[in-house]
Amino acid sequence: MTETIKAIRMRPDEAPEEIQIENELRALQAEVGGYIETLYLADGVTAIVNEEGRLEGLRPNCMFRAELLVGPILLVGVRGEDFCSIPEGYESLWIDALERARERALPLIREWDRGI
Repeated sequence: MTETIKAIRMRPDEAPEEIQIENELRALQAEVGGYIETLYLADGVTAIVNEEGRLEGLRPNCMFRAELLVGPILLVGVRGEDFCSIPEGYESLWIDALERARERALPLIREWDRGI
């Protein structure tokens, strides 16, 4: 049986939310809409995004470390080389971080909406 982990999902134009997801490649790919790419955020936490999201023209979502992330984003915990649940007790911290990351991206999202 596949393990279920706690993650935080943020789709473009939607608020971040805690979800339970199967810790398997196909489930993660289904959430981001394609092959996955990871972006290290902090010790024990990584973002999972669609590897080809920019090429596919996915809608901008938020900005972390001066990098514009597009399409749905999943934040998951990392233990060694394996994904795991977001560290217990840090969910609200990461939800707030995603909301601030979206605010930083708003000018670029508005440009994208205007087709610039």
